[in-house]
Amino acid sequence: MNRERLTYLWKYYPNQREEEVWGLIDNVLNKRDKDNMKNVLEIGVELGGSSVFWKDFCMSNGGFYIGLDIEPNRRLKEVDLAYPDLEIYYVDGDSTKKETILEVKELIDAKGKVDFLFLDGDHASETVYLDVVNYYPFLKEGGVFAFHDYLEPPVQEAVDILKRDNIISYSSDGLFATEYSKSVDNMGIYYFIKE
Repeated sequence: MNRERLTYLWKYYPNQREEEVWGLIDNVLNKRDKDNMKNVLEIGVELGGSSVFWKDFCMSNGGFYIGLDIEPNRRLKEVDLAYPDLEIYYVDGDSTKKETILEVKELIDAKGKVDFLFLDGDHASETVYLDVVNYYPFLKEGGVFAFHDYLEPPVQEAVDILKRDNIISYSSDGLFATEYSKSVDNMGIYYFIKE
């Protein structure tokens, strides 16, 4: 991954602590086998800022990117211009609706399961829970599932229920959060590695 280019592109996505994203990339994603860590599904693309990291990751490793968002008109199309050789797919719709899940499933069936799933959609507890239940099957065994804004109480609540009820099976997990995120804005990135 090109840090200089990503730092320049960061201007598109100031809503996540850069050190939290780099913590996930350096300490989790880059330590995985590159042949088994190249395809990404991002739920909640919005403007497309965090997607620069995941697209760069896919491009570096020869993979594909699928972005899902309920508001497609907000996406910054210019971001995709930086990735002319990357297979980029967008699904527009509510992540909890059957037709949206089926559209993503069709892509997954055609392209293969994803190695990394970044959840940054609706942060309501019920939606987070449903997004995990609905999209977890599209993640390869050994893949990484990460949650944006994990320190938001509804996101934590959903993850706690999923873990408590054994809805997800994981070999390890962790949290990247700055002191500012912990005390002020409830950001942070929580991840787990699927068993």
